[in-house]
Amino acid sequence: MRIEQALVTYLTANIGVKALIDKRLYAFHAPANVTFPFVTYQRVSTARVLTHDLSDTTLSSPRIQFDIYAKTYVSALSVLDALRSALQGYQGTMSTVNVQAVLPALEQHLDMPDMDYYRVTVDYLISHTEE
Repeated sequence: MRIEQALVTYLTANIGVKALIDKRLYAFHAPANVTFPFVTYQRVSTARVLTHDLSDTTLSSPRIQFDIYAKTYVSALSVLDALRSALQGYQGTMSTVNVQAVLPALEQHLDMPDMDYYRVTVDYLISHTEE
């Protein structure tokens, strides 16, 4: 299973995250007329660990970006807190993926004055074993 699939399964089952966004977690972009708040995600980059002879170790650390969209800033921050609680420092099995560590990489609060919503971006480095 890919880490993206494992993340979606894990986060949409997490009580704190589910209470705020239910299953509104989308790859890259949300559908038209989506209910707020919602979250989009995408892989920004991937670092892979190699051995000295350049063989693949199957250890991977993709950087996953989550963009939180909400009608109020307070709502966006609530979703941010729920994601942080669910992800930061996580170690264990996520679906069938062996996750060694989830570490924060970036947090941005973006001003979208011409839009009727708020956006907060947060990135996490997710070190795991690839299948």
